[in-house]
Parts: sequence; structure tokens; C-alpha cells
Amino acid sequence: MQKRWVSQAIIGFLVVFVATAAWAQQPATGKVIKWKFQSHWPSGSTSFKPLKDFFEKDLTKLTGGQLQITLYPAAALVPTKEIFDSARKGTIDGATASPIYWMGIIPITAIASNCPMTFHEPWEGLYFHYLLGFEDMMKEAHAKFNLLYYTEKIYPTALISKKPIRKIEDFKGLKIRSSGAIADFLKDLGAATNLIPGEELYLALQTGVVEAAHWGAAGGGPLHEVSRSGQIFHPAESGHGRDGRDRHQQRGVQCVAKRPADDPGPGAQRAGMAPDP
Repeated sequence: MQKRWVSQAIIGFLVVFVATAAWAQQPATGKVIKWKFQSHWPSGSTSFKPLKDFFEKDLTKLTGGQLQITLYPAAALVPTKEIFDSARKGTIDGATASPIYWMGIIPITAIASNCPMTFHEPWEGLYFHYLLGFEDMMKEAHAKFNLLYYTEKIYPTALISKKPIRKIEDFKGLKIRSSGAIADFLKDLGAATNLIPGEELYLALQTGVVEAAHWGAAGGGPLHEVSRSGQIFHPAESGHGRDGRDRHQQRGVQCVAKRPADDPGPGAQRAGMAPDP
């Protein structure tokens, strides 16, 4: 069988990477393949469990048990900000994350992750990615780093604040966890932005390191415990993830380092975890 090369991303918020070395060490076709992936979502995030269930339950069923992926929460294996390099070098088998963490390496990811004042509905983001060619642009940009990119899911990113925000002037001096184009947008409003990884965000809000957070899953989960005002805004449709079952989900990506196409079965191809035949 002719060998092919593939890489994949489940983002981003989320992104999935699989390293060449990890794949090369796997048994031949027909054997059980086991990978360890890491998410950028903390275990307490409302987005983490559905994605973990997809990998550890749905994907296992789709491949007849031949491909088994264990998904770990943010920073369980490597720091979130090191996910891109760790996956590219094969330190971890794969990952799901927001591509905003490697915007400095692949600038086009700023568009994939957070663009304010763009899409009003999730279907518009899907149309942009799959019918207007942006998905192919992202795949081409990641292929240069031995990674293949796939958008995971669409949903509105959110901003939650401990302080009441009733007018534009209230943003001035407000310390906000943010990233990408939305961070630039907030800076123009006078805010002080800082990119804090998800595993550190709860404590940062609790201790006042930041007073607000632009975060995909800010609309639910434990962040409400430390947000006195509980105000939530939706500044943009953003990108992460892979299951697509909730129409209000953010754009996500999977990135998997290129690997020889030792075929883990047609189920993996349907799930996007292997090259098409």
C-alpha cells in the first residue's frame, strides 16, 4: 500500500496534534493504537467533558476499538502555551487547543480564532471555512510545520466581567484576559489585556490579576463563582473544537503531526483521524 502523510488539528479552542514519532511507534494495521492528547480546556470547563467523551467513547466506537485516544485537561501533560511545539516535536501524541496560542508562529490563526464584528451566526463561520476556502488556507499554513488543521466546532466566544460594564468608558483600564483580534479591539477601548492560559484563569480572576475574561466557555462553568457582576458579552464567533453538535459552539481545530498512513480503519477516516482512502 502506498504510504501517505497526514496531520490533523482539533482546536480551538481547540486543536489536536499527533506526532510523527508517536505514529511510527504504533503497531501495524489491525492492532490497537493508543494516543495521549491534551486539551487547552481545564477539566472544570463545560467544553472539556463533551470533547473527552467524543475521543474516549465515540471515536473508540467508530474505529471498532482500534484507535483509542485519552484526552487530558489543560496543563496535565505540557503547559498550554507549549502545545504547538510539543505536538510538532512529538512530545505529546496530540492536542486540542485554540490556535491563538501560536498566532505569533502562524499569523493567519488570528482570523480563525477571534475576529470581532464578523459572523452573527455559527453557520456563517462554517460557510467561510468550508465554502469560501479558509479551511484550506489554514491547512496549508499548518502543513509547513508538519501539522494538519481541522476546524472542530463553532460557537460564540464570551466575555465575563467582575465589574459592571454599562458604557464604553467602563472598559478603560479594565484588566481583561483576552487574545488575538479581540484583544486588539479591547485595547482600542482602553482595556489592559493579558493572555492567560485556561488552567490559570480561575485563580487570576479570583485574585484580581484580571477583572474580566474573554473566554469561549465563560458563559458557563466555575468562572461565575468569581465574577460578582456575572455580566456576559459575546464579542465574536470564534474557533475551537470538533464535535459540532451544539450550534452555539466556537470554531475549533485539530492538529496532528504528519505521519505515515498506517490505516487505523475506516472509522478513523470518518472521524477525521486518518487520511481518506
